[in-house]
Amino acid sequence: MRKIICTILFLAAVMSGAAGAEKQIKVALVCSSACQGYGSKDHKLIYGWGEMLPQFLDGKVKVLNLAISGASTKSFREKGYWNKVVASKADYVLLALGANDTPKTKKYSTTVPEFKENQRRFVKEIQAWGGKPVFVTLNQSLGYDKTKTKAAFIKGKPLRRDRIEHSQAIRDVAKELDLPCLELFDNQYKYMVAMGEEACSKLYRFDPRKGKIDPSHTNYDGAEFVAMIIAEELAKADTPLAKYVKRNEVEKVKKRFVK
Repeated sequence: MRKIICTILFLAAVMSGAAGAEKQIKVALVCSSACQGYGSKDHKLIYGWGEMLPQFLDGKVKVLNLAISGASTKSFREKGYWNKVVASKADYVLLALGANDTPKTKKYSTTVPEFKENQRRFVKEIQAWGGKPVFVTLNQSLGYDKTKTKAAFIKGKPLRRDRIEHSQAIRDVAKELDLPCLELFDNQYKYMVAMGEEACSKLYRFDPRKGKIDPSHTNYDGAEFVAMIIAEELAKADTPLAKYVKRNEVEKVKKRFVK
């Protein structure tokens, strides 16, 4: 009898603990090369902000980095990448595609109306499984200086003029559907201008194949910088996901980059 009672008490304790444990929150990242995971060991090489985002979120959050280099809202579906997002049944999906939708990319580019419709379709499917979409405007990058070896500001021009339209389209769809939108495009620009050209040039990866800096993709520090901005925006956003942001970590990292 004593053995049976002990077994019952043990099972009750286990069940009570399981009931009291908070469910792990799954966050899927839908983006392209700026976010993708690369597994680099050398901090000068390529890193995506999706690799760094977990450091700004508490342990209850599991980040699923489903970003694919070169993907647009068009190719992400056509090539079957979206199927993994659907299969994940993530609680939240950060939608940050658009860098390869711009006319400059040509092959998988979309017009602004096409881009907006693709985004609406993503949202509808996420909500169908009970997920919550969160939009992210596009990331910034630099050009080359006169030596063609160092990442630099393009004199007299916005950092990424070609991404203005699609970033605005993201804001428009988010407003239309009453969904959170994390402002990466404008905030990254603001911080980079404050940091100055020399500091910004250190955020981009060294491309060993070309033997020079790649001004479009970040190194370890650059990926951490971008992830910090996204986390900072997420902490202010009107979404339950905001409570999982480690605000102290955001401020600590921000102080390293923005004086």
